[in-house]
Formats: sequence, C-alpha cells, structure tokens
Amino acid sequence: MFERHDGVMRTSDALAAGIHRRTLYWMRDTGQLECLSRGVYHLASHELPARPDVAAVMRRAPRAVLCLISALDLHEIGTQIPAEVQIALPRDVRPPRIGYPRVRAFHMSSQSLAAGVEEWSEAGVSLRVFSVAVRPLLIASATAPASGRTARGSAGGHPRAARSWKSWTTRGSIASRTSFAHTEALL
Repeated sequence: MFERHDGVMRTSDALAAGIHRRTLYWMRDTGQLECLSRGVYHLASHELPARPDVAAVMRRAPRAVLCLISALDLHEIGTQIPAEVQIALPRDVRPPRIGYPRVRAFHMSSQSLAAGVEEWSEAGVSLRVFSVAVRPLLIASATAPASGRTARGSAGGHPRAARSWKSWTTRGSIASRTSFAHTEALL
C-alpha cells in the first residue's frame, strides 16, 4: 500500500486503505517504517524524500501553499536554510499542530492563495508552492516592517497609514526595485 503512495503515508490514509493500526505500529517498531512527523510515515525501503520536513508538513496540511523562505529553498534560490516550514493557508483553515518540524502558518485570502501557485510532486507528496513570478513579492513581504500593518497596508483602516504603507512599498521594497523581467533574467 505504501508503494502506491511513493513510500509516504499519513496514518489516516493507511487506516482508510485497510491497514490496521497495530500493523502500522508493528511496522514502525520493526524498522520497516520511519516516522517523519506525528502521523506521517515513510517506508524505510524507499529513498527518503529530499525535504522530509516539507513532505511531512504538506501531507498533514494538503490545502497549504509553501511560501517565503521555504518556497525560495524549494526553488533553490538564496543561501538561507529554512529554520521552519513556512506555509500559507486559507483564512478559514486552522494551522496544523505539529511538534516537529517547526511550522509557521500565514493566513491569506483565497485570491492570494490562487495567484502564482505551482503544483509540484516530490516523493509522492503533492506540493503547492508559490511560483517564480511571485518570488519578489514573497521577499518584499518577508522584509516588511513589523509595525502591525495589515496586508491591505493600513493600521486599522486609517487613510494616512494607508498612504504611508503605499510610500514604503513604492520606495523601499525589493519588489519595487526588482522588476519581474529582471528577476527572470537572473534565473
């Protein structure tokens, strides 16, 4: 059964496929399965995914989109090693409660989550990740000042705060200084 899922399965998927819970634990205890995260198992005879932490999180949060530093790492851009898996979720979805690996969830509107998302598959795990064209926006949002501003650029809807946010994004952000054509030329 694990072979059909390229060696990575959630406990709930295994139970739904007819594998008994005791059999699953026996396979883990005898070394046939390795635990990637709570409730996510990897068949030991298969090659470990290139990013087991990302595979575990994306198995447990199928509606998530990989974002920020995690997305840059998946696209192999930059030199930062992600200290956590950063995911974007719809506003009405609770972030997964995962002890390991560390996860940081960002809530976005459904329109933002649909813009520039690519579908990848790695070790049988379906990954949704922000695409190359969205990268400058990801960098700009990662460098945005932590001053309590919302995604719309206002602190409580005050017009002066919105103008201030607009002036910051047009003058100081990486997204405004780097055009999409320039970014693609660098790749």
